[in-house]
Amino acid sequence: MRTVVKNIIAALSLITAIILVAGCDKENVEMRITMINNSSVDVHMWVGSGSTSASNKLKPGESRVFTNKFESDTYEDYTYDVYAGQNGAVVASITVSLNHEYPNADVKFNGSGLSSERAVE
Repeated sequence: MRTVVKNIIAALSLITAIILVAGCDKENVEMRITMINNSSVDVHMWVGSGSTSASNKLKPGESRVFTNKFESDTYEDYTYDVYAGQNGAVVASITVSLNHEYPNADVKFNGSGLSSERAVE
């Protein structure tokens, strides 16, 4: 009976050690998208769900940064949809793919469309 109890304790210790070591591989990740109004007119720019509102309006030459911070243990790509809107309607959209190697991107509105450029941190 003592051998069985010792084996159970040893097995539980091993399982606990594996869980703790597996959890240590996560790292903090920060992905940033800088939205830039390169046009001569006001535009609303946002990432993900949103709409044309005063909180996301950019005047010509202005920029705003969207940041997503999280923990990850994988090196996969993460996609973000960026939108530009005027007069209550979406006028352009673009999907930006970021990862650990390229965690940042600049998204520029030129008056009729959006362009994206990824950057190394």
